[in-house]
Amino acid sequence: MIKIIEHDPYGWGDMSAPEDSVDYAVAIRHKAQTHLDLLDKGPAQVYIETLLIYSCHLRLKDRDGNLFTNWKSFVETDRPHGLGLNMKELQWIVDGSKTVDEIAKNAKPMKKQGRPENDGKGADGTFNDSPTIRGSNNAKYLTARIARDHPEIHERMKAGEFKSVRQAAMKAGIVKPEKRYTGTPIERAKKALKDCSDQDQQEFFKWLKEIIDA
Repeated sequence: MIKIIEHDPYGWGDMSAPEDSVDYAVAIRHKAQTHLDLLDKGPAQVYIETLLIYSCHLRLKDRDGNLFTNWKSFVETDRPHGLGLNMKELQWIVDGSKTVDEIAKNAKPMKKQGRPENDGKGADGTFNDSPTIRGSNNAKYLTARIARDHPEIHERMKAGEFKSVRQAAMKAGIVKPEKRYTGTPIERAKKALKDCSDQDQQEFFKWLKEIIDA
């Protein structure tokens, strides 16, 4: 059961709080609203999708003090409680001008596994926005990956089951949610270090030794 506590709707919340907490939901909402105001589409997209992925809206209250019960209501409710967007505006921010099912129906599966030729560089050596650029998170690239490697999820996308391409990519395991650590700064650092690879740990200890010896 999710514990609900009273919280100032104008508050900034706490990004370091657990993902299932009200403070985290408030913080992500504030970040989304801030980047929407700045017309900063990239970060706005990330925070909006984080709201959806972790069901943050279900821990937030509307202007009457009632918990939101669905995503559409939260999105269309005016600030500061909601995002103050209509669903078409939201779709444009998250995936561009097309809906998820339209993107899926027009997607062409990648032709081969592994790193694309020239690492995604054009003839002049500069990077382009091709949907086959490895490591990209744009909607075309993710959908092409899903169509090639996870045709069953691609069919579900075409059927309109997902609210965003990123959500479908997470279901497919292509996009990993950012892992968050709770506790004091030193506790979070210890937990994060345990999840690091041997190479990353060696690099960290080398950096730490340089700090100590300085």
